[in-house]
Amino acid sequence: MTEFLNPRNDFLFKRLFGVAEHEVLLVAFINAVFQDSGRPLVRSATILNPEIPQDALRDKRSVFDIHVRTDLGQEIDIEVQTRRHETLAVRTLYYKIAAKNPL
Repeated sequence: MTEFLNPRNDFLFKRLFGVAEHEVLLVAFINAVFQDSGRPLVRSATILNPEIPQDALRDKRSVFDIHVRTDLGQEIDIEVQTRRHETLAVRTLYYKIAAKNPL
C-alpha cells in the first residue's frame, strides 16, 4: 500500500505538513530547506489561512498549499509543484503581492 502514498500528492502533502498536529514534521521540512540555503532555523511554525482574498468578483481565487508564520516572525508560503510550469515565476510574484496587500 505504501507505494501509492506519494508525499508530492497535494492532498497527502497537506495532511502531512499542513495540520497543527504535525507541526514537528512541518518544522523539520522548513529547516531542511533553510539549512541548505543558509537561513536561520526555526523552532516552531503556526499554520495560517492559506487563502488569498479576492479583490474583485472576477479575480482569480488563490490558495497556498501551506501558509505559516515561524517563531522568528517570518511568513512562508509553501507550494508543491510536480512539474515545471511556464508561468510559475509570474504566479509566485502574484501570490507574494496579493498576500501582502489583502483587502
